[in-house]
Amino acid sequence: MSLGNWLYYRKKYKLLLIKGFNFSSGKKKILGITYENRWELPAGWEAQYFNINSGLTIIQPPDLIIEREFNDCKAEYGYLYHHSLKKIVPKAFWFIDAHVSNKERVRYCDNFDFVFVAQSLYLDYVKKNTVCKNVFWLPLCYPGTTSGIIKNNCTVKYPISFVGKLDDGYANRLQMVSFLKEKYGNDFFAVTNYNSMSDIIRQSKITTNYSVKDDLNFRVFEVLGLGTKLLTNYVPDLDKIEGLKERLNWFEDFSGLKKHADRILKCNSDTEEVYKIQQWIKEKHTLKNRLAEMLQMIETGKQIEYK
Repeated sequence: MSLGNWLYYRKKYKLLLIKGFNFSSGKKKILGITYENRWELPAGWEAQYFNINSGLTIIQPPDLIIEREFNDCKAEYGYLYHHSLKKIVPKAFWFIDAHVSNKERVRYCDNFDFVFVAQSLYLDYVKKNTVCKNVFWLPLCYPGTTSGIIKNNCTVKYPISFVGKLDDGYANRLQMVSFLKEKYGNDFFAVTNYNSMSDIIRQSKITTNYSVKDDLNFRVFEVLGLGTKLLTNYVPDLDKIEGLKERLNWFEDFSGLKKHADRILKCNSDTEEVYKIQQWIKEKHTLKNRLAEMLQMIETGKQIEYK
């Protein structure tokens, strides 16, 4: 497949349109808009941004549409695809939450020609419950721009922190937070306010994480990219990405969590190590990397090996 004229990238209610990308000619010009930040793109690509409300009326038929999953896929499906485009344009879907999706939600993948599942453990589950024949693993990544990956010189305000959802459906997280409060008292800080998330992570000696269902979540890459020591529960995908497991601290039970936390809190000479990890994230695990990997898998039809 040649990706010649247009490439769409959907994030929530906004659209990123990549114009003129062609594997053979190397033309790389972009026309688009993003939801929160203007996303960084592979080297050599140019970007021009426009208002999506007027932009949809002037676009030409694309060669490929790429959509990233958001909270209510079905509600916005008609808004993204013109009737004519649904019939003639190849479509790809980055399935972010396969690990917490029932079979009905997985069937949303039937609308696409290429599906990319963010959790490798759920690859077979998706394959068995969708008619799409091209299903690949595409792990999550550092969700911001690489300009946010800078050497962290913030003063430590929180020795150990947690940032994330703590609803009733997150039993493991609730147990972990309760354990940390009991063991570390005022040295532990937990918050569910995402507006201050990056600042809290940067100002923490350690940020803890607990996945929902054996998933390698955004927080793993985000904490490492923001220059803070990460302490997270073990998930199998840690063994499937080269170099990742060695660059973080993982635990299988709360005694292991405390052992790692006590050791890190006593250490004051790890600044350079943390910065090297930041640079590794910047080089290998950004949205820019994942977009390039997605295009490679679409072009070759072969799964990329991360280890």
